[in-house]
Amino acid sequence: MALPRIAWCSQEEFLKLTPSRAAVYQLLYSVPPGAVTTYGTVAEAIGSCGQAVGQACRRNPFYPKVPCYRIVNADGTLGGLFGQTSLENSMVKKKVRFLRREGVLVKDGKLPDFSVCCHRFTPAQRAAAVRVKTALERLRR
Repeated sequence: MALPRIAWCSQEEFLKLTPSRAAVYQLLYSVPPGAVTTYGTVAEAIGSCGQAVGQACRRNPFYPKVPCYRIVNADGTLGGLFGQTSLENSMVKKKVRFLRREGVLVKDGKLPDFSVCCHRFTPAQRAAAVRVKTALERLRR
């Protein structure tokens, strides 16, 4: 099976990833500027859990090309960035800056317009993530 084309990393880097992490990064790469998604939404799309998605984000070697700062909690609160969750932490402040630069309203650690800026993955975006995951799973058999 041929490997899918990946825009966010080299083939060599891609082959070092777990199938689930690759699928997470594929979905995050598809979230457009000015939008966010949730840990649970990504998890559901790839058949995983929100905690595993958070761990993939924490270990994201392709940041900011794969924009893990565009992922938030299901209630519209920020969540963290690289494992840091305090609103006073420099990484979380960086997440706020990046989101605001893209036009996302952030106030007191929350996204008041969460329902407006929450990205819904298209069937094609979901399928691309599944293809990435499946390709790596087949290689490892």
